[in-house]
Amino acid sequence: MGIPVDPAEQEAIEKENRYYGDTVQGNFTDTYQNLTYKAVMTFRWVSQHCKGVRIILKMDDDVVLDVHRFFEEFWFPPPYQQEVIFCHMWKFAEVERVGKWGISTREYPHEFYPPYCSGFFVVIMPAIVEDIYEAAKATPFLWLDDVYIYGVVREDMHDVQIINLDEVAFREEHYLACNRAYGYRCKYWVSVLGETRKFVPTLMTLRADRLRVLDICHAEKSKGIHSAWSSVGSCYKALSQDNQSQAKHGYV
Repeated sequence: MGIPVDPAEQEAIEKENRYYGDTVQGNFTDTYQNLTYKAVMTFRWVSQHCKGVRIILKMDDDVVLDVHRFFEEFWFPPPYQQEVIFCHMWKFAEVERVGKWGISTREYPHEFYPPYCSGFFVVIMPAIVEDIYEAAKATPFLWLDDVYIYGVVREDMHDVQIINLDEVAFREEHYLACNRAYGYRCKYWVSVLGETRKFVPTLMTLRADRLRVLDICHAEKSKGIHSAWSSVGSCYKALSQDNQSQAKHGYV
């Protein structure tokens, strides 16, 4: 984070950090227009203090991640995908000149932005973190942080690509519709939370169903059943698909 405008808030941050010791704070005012400074600071801090990590996950506080599905279906990217950013990707986004995200032609003269990530959920491979930070230091500033880091800076690096995550629901209603149709085999394992928090009960139901299936998988694996399955994840997928097939035919 940056430095808040309200001194009382800064005192509260320092008090919390004395207790938990987990705050990273930069020397800039914490405002919406300064989000790019926060993003660049994050890449610098990670490159200096997170040596040896296998993956870096950037997620907003209004996003829900199904951790089970993430580790079973995504983790770990193959060796040839080490200079990659995974996210919900925007292509051919037109530059807005007025409004909340309005950018002047002086700030960015082009008509369209390069492909960039929606910053609410981004998976970044560690091999490129320091390179992104170094490239950002040489790239003209743009206050739209997602466009700047994952679009302008990334494009200047040439060898870093974006892979779109089809498992990311950009809207709450997409997640709800998918789960109504497919239950816990819905393809989405990431979703933005809407302001109404309508799908919190759905999340709790899905979590209970998934834990029930995982318990069955662990029990069968411990008994040596389905020994051909290489992992509990394989069992989970097989049982889930079987359950979905039964539901389709009205058996469950």
